[in-house]
Amino acid sequence: MGFNFRFPALAFIPTVATIAPEKRDYWFERLKMIKDRHYDHGRFQLQFSMNSTDKNYRDWMMPFKKWSFEKIRDYGQKFYNLGDRKITLIYALAEDTPFEADPIMELFDSQIFLVKITPLNPTSRVQQARMKTALRFDGSYPERIDAEIDKLERCGFEVILSIGSLDEIEVGSNCGQIAWSRVSSVSNL
Repeated sequence: MGFNFRFPALAFIPTVATIAPEKRDYWFERLKMIKDRHYDHGRFQLQFSMNSTDKNYRDWMMPFKKWSFEKIRDYGQKFYNLGDRKITLIYALAEDTPFEADPIMELFDSQIFLVKITPLNPTSRVQQARMKTALRFDGSYPERIDAEIDKLERCGFEVILSIGSLDEIEVGSNCGQIAWSRVSSVSNL
């Protein structure tokens, strides 16, 4: 007996958001196969958490073994088929996070990838590091980010400013809030 990967809801779009952990190549190969077989023509969304255009800062922010920018690019180019949704590069930016358009424009194809900038969620790690979000919940952000967004858009990149609901933050359901608390509680056993 096989699985039925199709759901009757017309608006259902499966989404995978990932840091692209190392040694999961087989899993990602299977993900492409499932997308191609069951969710082609824009019915699947793949998102990579990038969080900085600086490798060292990204490693500090996400202290896990993960794919390089180049490996994400290479996989994205294989994953994407004409008619698919563009692959999202997510940047949850702190006020001092290195974020420059040039490395994105040099590595990624604007026909395959788009850039999404989100507020930094108040996870325990963010709070411990006393980080402050660059994209505020009122939609404002520093001029330096505005200049980089302008460069990206002039180069053909779609840039999305994605501000979630404050209600989600209050209940702790935003990206990283629940997951990190679960990891912390398990590691304290």
